[in-house]
Amino acid sequence: MLFAVVSDDKRRKTRYQVTDLLHLPPELAAHDPPLANARPLARGPDDIVVFRVNMQGRSARRVATPAPYVPHLFVLRVEATVEGESVQGPYRTSDPGWQAFVAYQPERLKVPGTDRMFATLPAPPIDIVTRPVVADDLPMFGDSVPDIRVTAPGRLAQLVLGKERTQGEKRRRPLARQRFTPPWDDIGSRIWATVRRMGSGTYFLRAYGNDDDLLWSIGFRYAAGLEALDLEPYDPLPLATEGAGAAPYPPLCLLLRHQGCRVQARNAQARDPYPPTAPDGADRLAFSLPLEQDHLALELETRDGARMDIRLPIRRLRWRLVRGESPPFAQVPWSAHPLSLPEAAVRADSAWRLEIDWPWEDAQAPQLEDAQGRRLPIVPRRTADHLWSFPLHVLHGMWPPGSASRPSS
Repeated sequence: MLFAVVSDDKRRKTRYQVTDLLHLPPELAAHDPPLANARPLARGPDDIVVFRVNMQGRSARRVATPAPYVPHLFVLRVEATVEGESVQGPYRTSDPGWQAFVAYQPERLKVPGTDRMFATLPAPPIDIVTRPVVADDLPMFGDSVPDIRVTAPGRLAQLVLGKERTQGEKRRRPLARQRFTPPWDDIGSRIWATVRRMGSGTYFLRAYGNDDDLLWSIGFRYAAGLEALDLEPYDPLPLATEGAGAAPYPPLCLLLRHQGCRVQARNAQARDPYPPTAPDGADRLAFSLPLEQDHLALELETRDGARMDIRLPIRRLRWRLVRGESPPFAQVPWSAHPLSLPEAAVRADSAWRLEIDWPWEDAQAPQLEDAQGRRLPIVPRRTADHLWSFPLHVLHGMWPPGSASRPSS
C-alpha cells in the first residue's frame, strides 16, 4: 500500500488528504511516476503527522492528536516506529524520508533499538469517559448521555457536531450540523440533546482550535432506544461431538436491553434461548454461528426505525490444513474435528502446514500431540494476532501417515 499526500484545500496548506494508491485522483494517477505532483508532508515540530482515517479506509484528515475507537494514520521519519496493539505497517509514502503506520491506540512512538521517544503527541482536548454500548469499527452509543469532558479549554475554540447522510443519498454534505462554543461545563448534555433531536444515525464530532485548525475528530453512531448489547461469556473450545456435520460449538447468547429495538443476525441461525430473559431483565437472544465465521453480524433496528449493522468478533478454537504460502487461504475450510493428514503432507519437501486459530491472546504458543499423546517437535510461527502455522514437513519419517491429530495446549 502506497500513500500519497495531497492538499484537499488549496487555500490552506494545513489540511491534507491521504489517498490509497488504488484510489488516486485522476490528476495524480495520470502522472509518471504517479506521485510526481503530490505535496510533501509539512514538517511538524516533532516530525510526526497524524491523520484520522475515514470509515472506508481510503482517505484521512489531518488532526493534532488521535481520538479513541477509530484508526489513525501516523506518518513518521523512516528511523522511527509505532508500537502498540493493532498496529499495521510500515507503509511507504510519497516522501521517501517518511513512513506510515495505522493504529487505534498507539502506546509508543520511538526509535527502534533505543529508549528514546521519537515524538510526544499533545493531549486530546476532548475526553469521552463513557464507553460506547458497542465498540465496533464505529462506536455506537444509546440513549444515556455520555460523559464528555473538555480537558484543554484554552486550546479549544469550538466543537462541530454533524449527522451524515445515509449511504443511498447522493449529496455528500452532512445532513445537519450544530456548533458548540464555551462554556463547556454541560457540553455532554448539550451535544446529546441535539443528537436525540436529530435521531438515529452516523455522526462526527470535531474539535477546532483558536486558529481554526482541526485538533481532534471522531465518528460515532447513535441508536435510539438502545441501552445495552453484550455477548454472554462463551467457551471457545469445540464440543466433543462426532461427525463432520455435527454442530461444533454451543450457541452464542446475546443480552439486549432496549426500549423498542429489534436485533436479527445476518450470518447465524436464531435459536430459542433458555431462559429467554436475564436476571436484570435484558432479552436473551441465541444464535448458532457457523464454523467458518469469525464474527457475529447483526442488524439493529432502532426505536425510530433506523437500521444499523453491528459486527461482534468471535474467537473460537479451530484449525485447517493449508498448502503453500500464497493466498487465497479463505478457500481452505476450517474444522473443529480430528484431521487425518495426507501422505504428501509429511514428505520432506512438503508445502503443507497446519494453521490454528488460537483464541487466547496472552497464552503461550499452542503445541501439538498425536493420538497417542506424544508431543510433536514442530515449532509454530505466528502469522497474525491469533493465527499459528505449523510446517508439517518436519514430521517426515516421524509420524505415520493417516494418524489423527489433535491440537492441545
